Amino acid sequence: MRRCHFALPLAAVVITVAATTAIPVPAQAAPNAKPTCYGASCNGLDPRQTGCSADARAVYDEIFQGRLIRLRYSRACRAVWAQLWNGKPGDTAIAQGDDGSSQSKVISSDNGYTLMVNDLGVTAKACVVIETSAMKCTGYW
Repeated sequence: MRRCHFALPLAAVVITVAATTAIPVPAQAAPNAKPTCYGASCNGLDPRQTGCSADARAVYDEIFQGRLIRLRYSRACRAVWAQLWNGKPGDTAIAQGDDGSSQSKVISSDNGYTLMVNDLGVTAKACVVIETSAMKCTGYW
């Protein structure tokens, strides 16, 4: 029977190379990353890109002709946005503050969300406008 004398040194080389080779790791936000905006500075910004979606919760839901319009709120950012589920292409989601601020998004699929509006010192609501121009809104938060 023939023995292979190079197997042990080869295994040592493979282990050494594997242990010292840098393996790329995808970049991730720190678990406790602070949002990048607050109140009025969030107007027109994306809740996901600013970190505001991390603590967000639904504060109002309304069902309208099979669609769910939701008002989402971030306490850390003091901002809100509208989120539409089960919509149809062409539906419009709107986040509107009682101070006149507003963000809208025409949905190209069945789900989508608007950019944020300030909720610091004001109240806001979410609305959906469907293809017939009929509109339904949540209560103010």
